[in-house]
Amino acid sequence: MAATTASITSEDLREKLSCAICLELYKDPGTVPCGHSFCRPCVSGHWDSEEQAQGWAGTFSCPTCRQCYQKRPELERSVALNNLVEEVQAASTGGSHESAFTSGPSSPGQAAAAGPRCARHDRPLQLYCSTEKRCICYECTVRECQEHKRVLAGDERRAREDTLKERLLKNESQLKCTKAEIQKLETQMTTYRDTSERSISGISVRFDQLQKAFEVCKTLVVQSMEMETATALEQAKKKHAVLQSRLDSLGQYQQQAEELCQHADDVTFLEAFSLLPPLGNSKSLPNIMFNNMSKVEAVTAVLSELSRLIEKELPNTLHPGEASDKIQGSESKTNAAVKSEPSFSPKSELRTQLFHNYRNLTFDPNTAHKYIQLSKGNQEATHMISVTTRCPVHPERFESCWQVLCTESFGEGCHYWEVKVSDYFVYVGMAYGNIERKKKCKTATIGRNASSWSLQLQHNCHTAWTNGKEWKLDAPLYSCIGVYLDFSAGTLSFYGIKDKMELLHTFHCVFSAPLYPAFWIGEDVAVTLCQVP
Repeated sequence: MAATTASITSEDLREKLSCAICLELYKDPGTVPCGHSFCRPCVSGHWDSEEQAQGWAGTFSCPTCRQCYQKRPELERSVALNNLVEEVQAASTGGSHESAFTSGPSSPGQAAAAGPRCARHDRPLQLYCSTEKRCICYECTVRECQEHKRVLAGDERRAREDTLKERLLKNESQLKCTKAEIQKLETQMTTYRDTSERSISGISVRFDQLQKAFEVCKTLVVQSMEMETATALEQAKKKHAVLQSRLDSLGQYQQQAEELCQHADDVTFLEAFSLLPPLGNSKSLPNIMFNNMSKVEAVTAVLSELSRLIEKELPNTLHPGEASDKIQGSESKTNAAVKSEPSFSPKSELRTQLFHNYRNLTFDPNTAHKYIQLSKGNQEATHMISVTTRCPVHPERFESCWQVLCTESFGEGCHYWEVKVSDYFVYVGMAYGNIERKKKCKTATIGRNASSWSLQLQHNCHTAWTNGKEWKLDAPLYSCIGVYLDFSAGTLSFYGIKDKMELLHTFHCVFSAPLYPAFWIGEDVAVTLCQVP
């Protein structure tokens, strides 16, 4: 027996003397009728699990060849096999044949015996169940994972290591790409930050320069107008003094002449007449130019264009429809009575501020053209050309244009109101009280003369008008218009109201008299003055 064991390696011998169930040396080996040997406890446990399994067919099988038996097989004890196992065990623990069993590597069973063991069966975890994705022992194979896909734990590890190596290669590639992308992004961030800082600094300096330029221009314009005003007033004072002296002389002459006419005696009259100084010729004095409107209009035109660029164009390049709200919103802070917030959409910070100065308006029936019918408490005006309203003659009534004014006028402070139109054939604006009402001419329409300002609503565009000059607006069509007047600041702004609130145009002017809300209404169009409780 010793010679037999010495002729083969310990690894081969242990493999031949290992139980196919527990992969360890036989413990009390027994042989099934088919000839395969197992540890008696192992094969008994195998048959117990078969008997307890659901759907048991009433047969017992060999774990190796799967041969079935109707009755639990009787295990035959093999004395020779048992002695051989004992001899191998003795040699592995330092017996006479130690060298024969230490020349080869340890068996998988021995290596596994030193590793983790099954928590359920206290056996080495030598297999891997692919179905349940966990390591199992051989008893788990028999009892729980018999129908599952199983492989040796070492084989599964090698497969997983290959997969892991592939993932590592892919991860290294992604790692390099990510590092390169981060480096590129950091470079872009640095470049963008430096460029932005330079741009911001340059723009800030430019704004400071413009602010200084505005102050210089403001000083020049004010000084020029003050000097022109002072010169005109000084000339007027001199002319006034000359005229006053002339008036005194004429009065004195008038008195002397009247007294002379009272003399009844001819001789006395003639003697006194010869002493009367001759009446001097009244020299015409130069006219004093009190009209500085040409200069005011020129400055106002420049300011209007600058305001449009600053309040609308420039903010819209940053955040369309938002920045202009913030700029214009500062204009509505006044001490006027506070109205409630808008109860209809859209609700915005700007609109809420404007509503602090909201004014409920009414149409003035004494100014309405004969084709314009008022209704709803003079809060709605409709142009009905097929129906002529029998209205009394009134000096304030419009006869040449389809126009109507409101009863209210504003000569100071801040004011805001909103109107709705049924169609795009309307002018909405403001006018002085001296606007032409009787003469039939194109300049009688609001916005077409120097006494009014208007926003024309058309089907294809909106247009701003004053003194016959027009500005076509690049904006969508609106049927609800907000009008904001800051009389003291000399600004008149029009807003379009829909999903959001958009500044359409702002007029800048030095208002010289109270302004009335004014409307030109086209055929079959209705204008409604929005009311706030």
